[in-house]
Amino acid sequence: MGKGNNYGKKLSGFELMERKKAEEELKESQRYTRALIEACLDPLVTISPEGRITDVNHATELVTGNPREKLIGSDFSGYFTDPQKARQGYKQVFKEGYVRDYPLEIEHRDGKVTPVLYNASVYYDAKGAVAGVFAAARDITERKKAEELLRNAEEDWRNSFNALEDVMLIIDKDHNIENINDRGLALIGKSKEEVIGKKCYEIIHGKEKPVEDCPHLKSLKTKKVESLDRFEKGVECYFSIKSSPIFDEHGEIVRFVDLLRDITEHKRVEQELKQKHEERRKFNTLAVGREWKMIELKEEINALLQELGKEPRYRIAGENKKG
Repeated sequence: MGKGNNYGKKLSGFELMERKKAEEELKESQRYTRALIEACLDPLVTISPEGRITDVNHATELVTGNPREKLIGSDFSGYFTDPQKARQGYKQVFKEGYVRDYPLEIEHRDGKVTPVLYNASVYYDAKGAVAGVFAAARDITERKKAEELLRNAEEDWRNSFNALEDVMLIIDKDHNIENINDRGLALIGKSKEEVIGKKCYEIIHGKEKPVEDCPHLKSLKTKKVESLDRFEKGVECYFSIKSSPIFDEHGEIVRFVDLLRDITEHKRVEQELKQKHEERRKFNTLAVGREWKMIELKEEINALLQELGKEPRYRIAGENKKG
């Protein structure tokens, strides 16, 4: 009996040691997990089925401006510019099991707003029942700034594109119009919807196929900027057309930027100058011919006077003075 009692006491001591060891291991695991959570730069929270915050990391304290003690137990949706949307977000997680890139704006207690994307999923207790939601927020402030810069750049480009007095088109290598500025639309009298995706030779030249001297066809062969001057009957204008190829990373042409400059006035002035030059040439020809006729007539009169024994009446340039 005594031995049995001693064995039972030893067994209880062994169990106690194992329990203590397990508790230490659990504490170590919890410390490790906590360290991982705190090391994360993204705000992390856990949310109860009632929408209350049950745990946070330091990043959440920083982004909200509130200490951990205040955050835990408070309403999760109360820290956002749109509480209703935040509430809908965590309810969606409980319903569907997760959300991805859910956009929200966290509001710091001093009024600063941080745009974030939330990724969240449910987690379970030891019995397999849903215990709550684990949510991680990714700060997208820099991305928002980059997007804003990109939008501004696109707006600036679009304004510059449409402010040009020249017609500008962007055309793919198969002659399909990808874009056209306002000046071009005004000139041809069509809307952008009527032009985009159509063949440039149909819209600009009114043809069923590329014109014979098409700068695109030339550029596809030379891989250089090609240009020509052309009279467009449809709009009764002369254009100087310059087609600049755009290349991909393999050096292949993928599209063209075409600039059409109205040179009708220039051509008119050029034609007038040619006409005036021709008129002057004819005048000079007539004037010179008349001058020669006068010289010949004076020479004949001088010759007749000499035959009559009289002095020549006219002095003609190039002749020696007679006396």
